[in-house]
Amino acid sequence: MTAKGMVYGGALLGCLLWGSARASAVLVEFYDVAAQPLRAALIEFAREAGMSIDFSGLDFGGVRSRGTRGNISRTSSLRALLAGTGFDFRVIDARTVQIFRVPPPAAPDRQPTPAPAPDGKDAVVIEDVVVTALKRPTAGFRLPVSVSAVSSLVLDDLGTFDIQSLAPHLAGVSTTNLGPGRNKLFVRGLSDGAFSDRTQALVGVYIDETPINFSDTNPDIRLFDVDRVELVRGPQGTLYGAGTLGGLYRIVTTKPVLDEASAKTRLTLSHTRQGGPNGLLDVAVNVPLVEDKLAFRLTGSVEGRAGYIDDIALGLDGVNDLSIYGARPALRWQVDDNWTLDASVNVQAIHYDDSQYFFEDLGRNRRENALREPYDDRFLHASLTLTGRIGDVILTSASAFVDRNVKETADATAGPFDVDSLTGGDLAGTDLSRFNGIDEAYALATPGAIGFFSRDDITTISHETRLRSRPDDRFEWLLGLFYLGHRRTMNSALAFGFDGSAQNANSLGANSRNASVAFTENRRETNDDLAVFGEIIYRPWDRLSITGGLRYSYSFLDLDYTAVSALDGEVERVDGAREVDNLIPKLALRYEWSDSIQTHMQVAVGYRVGGLNINTPLAAFIASDPDSEFPDGIADTFQSDTLVNYEVGLKSYWFDRRLSLDVSAFYVRWFDIQSEQIGVAGLPFVTNVGTANSHGYEVEFSANPLPGLEIMGSFFWNDSELAEDNTFLGAEEGDRLPTIPEYTASAALFYRFDITPGWSGALSGSFVYTGASSLTFDEDDSPRMGDLGLLNVQVQATGPVWKLGIFAENLADTRANTFAFGNSFSVFDRTQITPPRPRTIGLFIQRAF
Repeated sequence: MTAKGMVYGGALLGCLLWGSARASAVLVEFYDVAAQPLRAALIEFAREAGMSIDFSGLDFGGVRSRGTRGNISRTSSLRALLAGTGFDFRVIDARTVQIFRVPPPAAPDRQPTPAPAPDGKDAVVIEDVVVTALKRPTAGFRLPVSVSAVSSLVLDDLGTFDIQSLAPHLAGVSTTNLGPGRNKLFVRGLSDGAFSDRTQALVGVYIDETPINFSDTNPDIRLFDVDRVELVRGPQGTLYGAGTLGGLYRIVTTKPVLDEASAKTRLTLSHTRQGGPNGLLDVAVNVPLVEDKLAFRLTGSVEGRAGYIDDIALGLDGVNDLSIYGARPALRWQVDDNWTLDASVNVQAIHYDDSQYFFEDLGRNRRENALREPYDDRFLHASLTLTGRIGDVILTSASAFVDRNVKETADATAGPFDVDSLTGGDLAGTDLSRFNGIDEAYALATPGAIGFFSRDDITTISHETRLRSRPDDRFEWLLGLFYLGHRRTMNSALAFGFDGSAQNANSLGANSRNASVAFTENRRETNDDLAVFGEIIYRPWDRLSITGGLRYSYSFLDLDYTAVSALDGEVERVDGAREVDNLIPKLALRYEWSDSIQTHMQVAVGYRVGGLNINTPLAAFIASDPDSEFPDGIADTFQSDTLVNYEVGLKSYWFDRRLSLDVSAFYVRWFDIQSEQIGVAGLPFVTNVGTANSHGYEVEFSANPLPGLEIMGSFFWNDSELAEDNTFLGAEEGDRLPTIPEYTASAALFYRFDITPGWSGALSGSFVYTGASSLTFDEDDSPRMGDLGLLNVQVQATGPVWKLGIFAENLADTRANTFAFGNSFSVFDRTQITPPRPRTIGLFIQRAF
């Protein structure tokens, strides 16, 4: 479907949905929180009720709660928990409350309740979201690690519903920019290079309790109808294992509500300068099936983005049209008072008609390729999570299945291939129909075109069962068992001779097509990881906590590789296996200097398992030197890399919680960096770069200086560089790690005001800046990118059920290079520019039912 067709189709579906009716019910649920210290009781209730309870800045001392039990509302349960404690609560929104101290009449010098705003309403205070990324519910303020928790309300305010647009607002977070589903995530200045898919990820990506990435790129799940997004900085090897050297990015979805039927839909229409119309429809529906026992929730989206890159060689305008379809059905079963079972499926399909880079020498948004470069990504994630209580022990058991199929085409015409030599042979029996882009190649390829076609089939099964103690003032523990099985099959072919005749362009029969296949490759990888992990928290006194953790993992890797060359008819077969085990420790200390200031320090370790590397025989095709071979520097194996992170941090609230300020400083030592690189033939291989050092700091703040006015911002600075030369890559000691700018910054401003009774308005604007960086480790000779700022603005009005708004993205129409890579066969011969999406202006309409 074209982008324009999706716009009209989305509008029609949106109108149909707006005609639905809303069913509502009183929010009554069974809660069971035992008598215990008040802090622990609030944390447990937040988990059971699915709420964010903010009590940062308060010292509960030895205050205890009498607990609550029964089928009562959340409000009644909170009143029961706080009865007789000297504390009360105020509602911030439907899912967030703030606890405050009630000043006793006899003690007027104690902490007062914040004064009301001039309009008579409670003053807006800064929300502290309860975070579960460290596998126990804890207010972000009290975690001994740098963490950002972004609630659904903030996502809505920023207008960011994907990680690509959210990342610049999170200190130290950046991505590549090949497009949705194709990007790598970087956290805290830790980059193994711009190229992807052969090494394990640097940042773990989770949906709720289960992983969704391994060695593949971030699937880029849409952030609509999610409860929050959690970003934990620094290695998380103890709790999450391999592939979390930089940190953890976790999407916490909105769970089915057992006692309330509801729905919401959001329709967005926009237009991109030098592109065309864009359309996006989001829908979420919640239906209780058995009251207080069973509920179903469905979230879905359909999106079309108009292309803005013109290919003058193929005579096509706006070649990079993009479409994304997604759905997330979920089921929640309240088995009994103690046990809950959650099941969900996430499906997503991404299709690009073409890639999104252009050549600098041809002018803005223009390029000349010999054939199109389509991309298809089909993603499926199914999970089942059981949570419950066995006495005083809380159990979580989560299993997941991930199936992902990625097909892509690259124009290899600019590669160092001798076409005359290629025509000397043909693997005539090769079936090209399984690859994406074949039809476009036959129909549109120019004479002499060479295409590289690949297909990647990924299957992952994961399971984790863990036990943890209930929250306690002195001692808590956690113990878990983890398994992950990863299967990956990669097929590729180098084809040429697309004659472009009418017969071939119009025929659907493979026998009538004249393309020749010069090289095929099949790679099957198996990775199995089994681990046991544990963590303890000890509080020798009220304000000090000590956290220690340890993980033991055993990994088994197996490789089966076959390559066939048409030039000599030889078949290359490689079989190999490796076994690796790791012991990963962690130590963290946290101290509360006052009720609103805490500091922490942490030493943590991350790792990635090494693997087996294949020296591709395509070097034989190099025209410039027929006798050339891959340098000896490319080993048959690449080693595991290990990272040690030292961190200190400050978390604080000021001016009656009208200002929050979080600062973290870090030093990282990274050994045997694994990196995917581009070989002389334009194809990838993996090598170990060497050792790198990185140090820097992150700052995030949020302020409410005036009623209705909120300001948010972040700043990140780092000095990440190699600690030794790598002559093979042309890198020298002191060269910066690729793709990572020295500093980034962001600022967002929101102003809310009343329009009429029942309606409010909001004005918002955000600006993000990304500094300059290099594409490769060879900093002096590398293509450059970055050094750009993006400005977005939005105006909206919100009523009882409607929300309307207009917005502009990239208002200044910035033209800088966000990513200097799009095609591996021409990247070092011609400057490639991936621009930010040109100025896009649009409107959205949202309704709740």
